[in-house]
Amino acid sequence: MLRNISINLVSQGYLFLLSFLTIPLILHGLGKEQFGLLVLASALLNYATTFDFGFGAALTQKIAQIRVSSQRRDLASFIQTTFLFYCLLALLVAISLNLFRPFILGFFHLSPALQIIGQQIFPIVALNTGLYFLTIYTGAVFQGLERFFLYNIRTFIVGTANTAGIALLVSAHYPLVAVFQLQTIALLITIAISIWFVRSYLAYPRFSRRHLADLSSFAIFKFFSNSAGQINNQFPKFFLASFANIASVSYFTVPFSLVQKLGVILSQAYIVIFPKVSNLHGEKRYAHIGKLFLKGEVAIAIFMAVVTLLGFLLGPWFLNWWLKDPEFTGHIIPIFNILLIVYLIHALTAIPVAILEGLGNAKIPAILAWVNTAIVIFLGPFLIKNFQAQGAAWLILSYTLISAPAVIALALSQLRKK
Repeated sequence: MLRNISINLVSQGYLFLLSFLTIPLILHGLGKEQFGLLVLASALLNYATTFDFGFGAALTQKIAQIRVSSQRRDLASFIQTTFLFYCLLALLVAISLNLFRPFILGFFHLSPALQIIGQQIFPIVALNTGLYFLTIYTGAVFQGLERFFLYNIRTFIVGTANTAGIALLVSAHYPLVAVFQLQTIALLITIAISIWFVRSYLAYPRFSRRHLADLSSFAIFKFFSNSAGQINNQFPKFFLASFANIASVSYFTVPFSLVQKLGVILSQAYIVIFPKVSNLHGEKRYAHIGKLFLKGEVAIAIFMAVVTLLGFLLGPWFLNWWLKDPEFTGHIIPIFNILLIVYLIHALTAIPVAILEGLGNAKIPAILAWVNTAIVIFLGPFLIKNFQAQGAAWLILSYTLISAPAVIALALSQLRKK
């Protein structure tokens, strides 16, 4: 397990380093408004991918359980069924996004020039969203098989394109549409390599309604949890573009992206522990799950406390040195400080969520995620209209203070019942 966590940490550390090096180049090359449009397109892609209806996580759990059971003959059928399901989803989502293009672009407060750019890039964003669904599918297979080097293929290929690749294009003064064309190429390469490694399971793929139904009971709760999580992460950006201005999206996203990368690195604990807990649950080794919980939480708490303290002490100096734009930095330092507190608290939820879902209790994280969503929807417009980018940061902190202690307490409660 430590080896798998290490592989994931290397992958995310690599992406963090690339983001660190390239965000200033991309921001300065595109300007605040086009950078904000790039962020909105990425947010739309991330939100749309929740409409896999949780079947990726359900497939991961099922593969992990089958590997320690007497039902291994069903493994290929589950993988084949979900492959066909994801191919259909990818097509439907790409078509649907294009149909709703006027409504989506009309929701944001864009200048006429940005509207023209938006019309150019939207068909490519829709295509890329469909392709991204197929990488979710292959990632779920690799995660369930605990083949984490292959699981991180998307991080290395697409992540490199979305950081270093974009920086090179922007430096060479390519238009924004070229950025999304590069993303298309990276996704196609990722899919081709990933399918090659699962080809032995996909010979003459067949669809099994029984196996799809078997996945659906877990998937539906995971879908509710994922969709709520994406609303909570992406809607503040949408609200900023609608109720404030496109520049405020950049003011919020740069510190949000920086701090979130720390959270993504630590979320590797979830990615590895989720299939592990599913295995241990199948073997009824609950004492071992309890040890994982305690050791993991202590390690994360110590790491995040140190990082948060350093962030408060060195953050202003670092952001000025990193971005080399005093006006922009002045806007984002208060947001950065609020978000540091958010991710100190949020980091402690990765292992409890993995344990709850690994035990088959996906409905608990889903309910808590929708409590957060209610706060975002009802409190978000007020905070963002009045405080703009800082309001978005306060919004995230407000729901984190409610949901994080709750999910930790509920995970402990479920373990005691076992």
